[in-house]
Parts: sequence; C-alpha cells; structure tokens
Amino acid sequence: EELECFPSNWKPCDSNAEFFYQKYELALDSAEANIIVHRFFESMTNSQIIKIERIQNPHQWEQYANEKYRLLRLERNSNGANEHLLWHGSRHSGALEAICQKGIDIRYSNKGMWGNGCYFAQHAAYSHSYSCQSDPSTRVLFFCRVALGTCLTQPNNPSIKEPPKGADSIHGVTQGHNIYIVYRLNQSYPEYMVTYKSTQLPTRSTVIQQAIQP
Repeated sequence: EELECFPSNWKPCDSNAEFFYQKYELALDSAEANIIVHRFFESMTNSQIIKIERIQNPHQWEQYANEKYRLLRLERNSNGANEHLLWHGSRHSGALEAICQKGIDIRYSNKGMWGNGCYFAQHAAYSHSYSCQSDPSTRVLFFCRVALGTCLTQPNNPSIKEPPKGADSIHGVTQGHNIYIVYRLNQSYPEYMVTYKSTQLPTRSTVIQQAIQP
C-alpha cells in the first residue's frame, strides 16, 4: 500500500517547514464536526463546545503516515494499522502549542499506570481530568488519530517501557475507562483541538463501557 496523501478536507497549506502548522475553525454544525461533537457529548453532558479547530501540520502528518505504513506492513497486524479516534488531555497550557507543532511526544510524558507512554482515552470525560485551562473559563482537549496496530490488554504496571513482544500498543482499564497507550514517536496525530466549557467535575469514575476492539 502507498503512503497516505494529506486528508482531502485540508485546506491548501502555505508551508512545509518542519514545525509549521495551521489551525482552521470548523462550523459546529458541519459534517466534519459532527463526529467530534457526538463523541464529546457521549460522556461530557454538562458541557458546551466553544470551538473545534482542525490542526494541519504537513510534517507531523507525514511522520504519522510513515508510522501507519510501518504497522500496515507487519505480518502480525491482521487489522492493519488499527487506527482509532481517541481523546488526549494535557495539564500544561504551555504544551498546547508544542503538541500542535510537534505532536504528542513520548519524551515529555510522565510515568503513568502503564509506564512512560502517550495515553489516550475512549471517552472525553476521562481526558477531561487531564485537560488544561486555555483561559479562566475554558479548557482544551485533543481528538487524535492513533495507530494501535496489535493492541494487547495488560494490567497496570508503571515500569512498562514498551508493549509486550508481538504488540504495538497496550489497552488498560482504570476506574471504568478504557485507556490506550503507545510507546513510539509518531504513532498518533492530534487532528482536532476542542475548546469547551464544562461544569462537569473532572472524574475518572464511570460505568465500564465496551472497549474498542484491540
């Protein structure tokens, strides 16, 4: 299979510089925004979306496409790259621009329940617990493409440094939430930046819902 071109919904980019990116605000009633709005309100009922911005970063997209292609070529991956749309939050407002510029970088991650990796959640309510304030009244989450490849469910273990042999990512469950962890650079692409208001208290406690098929 050939490497992916840029998404068809992208607007023409002005530059291919390494850390160049552009953000384009979506109409909240557009077809493109609809899937993000739906996924957000699955678990964030006491909230209001202020804006959704598409992140167009040619360099980071190419890096992610290369990683997807690598996963596609592995014989063990019967599901191909196994790409899913997942949520990611950062508690540091200063990291927002860095994520737009350079992606979600494992080298700056803190050790979590499944070691040093990049953590993503099936439901926005979990990532809300890790979101930062962009100003005193709003918060920000990223809606990301994540290439899981072969994903194995594992008990939590903070000493994990990479997936088990034969796997490309890890699935775990904590307080009722399905979490997915990748350990390689460029295994995710932060496609949308969602700015919102919420009266929902940051919590990671909900009823367990069916996990994305690993």
